[in-house]
Amino acid sequence: MEQVMINQDSISFGDMSRLERIYQVIFMIWLIGISGSPLFIANAYGLVIGLTIYAILGIAFVKINLFHFAKSLLVFAAILLIQYLYFGSYYAGTQIFVFLNIFQAMMAVAIMSTGFFHVYHMVLKVIAIISLVLFIPILINPSMLDIILSYSPVKFTLVNRVYEFDQVAQNIVVMNFNSTFEGLRRNSGPFWEPTVYGAFLLLGLIHSSFESGSVFTKRGLIYIATIITTFSTTTYLATSLFVFCFYIILYKDPLLRLISLITFMVIFMVGYSQIDFLGDKIENEVKNIQSDAIYLSGNTRLSSAYLDITELPIEPFYIFFGRGAHSQTRVETWDKTVFRINGITDQLSRWGIPCFIFFFFGIKRSFGRMARYYSISPVMSWVAFASLIIMSFSELFFNLAFFTCFFFFQEAYKYHDEALSDIQADVGIA
Repeated sequence: MEQVMINQDSISFGDMSRLERIYQVIFMIWLIGISGSPLFIANAYGLVIGLTIYAILGIAFVKINLFHFAKSLLVFAAILLIQYLYFGSYYAGTQIFVFLNIFQAMMAVAIMSTGFFHVYHMVLKVIAIISLVLFIPILINPSMLDIILSYSPVKFTLVNRVYEFDQVAQNIVVMNFNSTFEGLRRNSGPFWEPTVYGAFLLLGLIHSSFESGSVFTKRGLIYIATIITTFSTTTYLATSLFVFCFYIILYKDPLLRLISLITFMVIFMVGYSQIDFLGDKIENEVKNIQSDAIYLSGNTRLSSAYLDITELPIEPFYIFFGRGAHSQTRVETWDKTVFRINGITDQLSRWGIPCFIFFFFGIKRSFGRMARYYSISPVMSWVAFASLIIMSFSELFFNLAFFTCFFFFQEAYKYHDEALSDIQADVGIA
């Protein structure tokens, strides 16, 4: 039987109409922006509603029948409705905002399908290169920051009031210099924090490696170089895990595997013991779990996890349907404005145990189908999933539309497999 290949990455971007190409790029920039840029997030409600309308206007470009997503969308909608009925009408605004983020993620995948990452790489490479060009001179000579700010044609001062203190960031759209930048000098790109930037870069690196069969392509090297400049504890750990497992698992040469394993262990141990923002930071969080939970209502990764888990069984309803996203229900402690930052246990607390399992099972299946699509070992899908989980211990990624897309990718790759099977069957009949 004749071999038939389908590659929806190339429902070739170049073969699309100019209008559709422009539409997808704008959609991607908007999606990334509301999921990580403080400039966008400062105007979140208007931009989320705007992106929802924009997504609906692009329904003519949908490549996957929306009924493929219906079951998953109904699960989230049902839990949000149950939470609304339980918590009361004051929860309505929060409920709508959460649903719109999920809807946008679904529409992004339905419209771009498996070509999502082609558009993503186009945008992310530009972001990475710009950030390197601007950040490296500042790292070498800190006074360059003032020069860049003074010559920037667009500049915004963003003030975020936390308790009685103002956190002031300087933003030039393509770069965000957060309130700690002058002291720590870490590359955040246009995002609110270096770890957030690291997550976007790592996800780009994962897909690029799956697609090309190598981490160290030109695109991969750009992402790795930029990851290094984030100086992010979590990003370093997650990236190291992915890169070294990639070569240990995919390369058959036992010597190369051994060298990769030893290199990973040496780098990890040296980094943990010698670099302040690795070993000391982690050890301090472990040591202060109880005090952070009691006095700070859980504003670190581990104390957030501790409180999220212990607060869940307070009522049976929370176990099955979650505490919701509203600050008055989400947090049990005295400080309702605290920012719980563990993105894994946050999902457990917001949605309850059944939906938590459903959601992360879907993300894992997305990586599994992505690996199959690119003929990569299924073991690497577990590594990719673990890398994203590690990143999510530091930020609430899965409340953001871009990261929610990773739940819906399972449908895009499933749709591709079904289309391929249908075509192969037709050719076999012919």
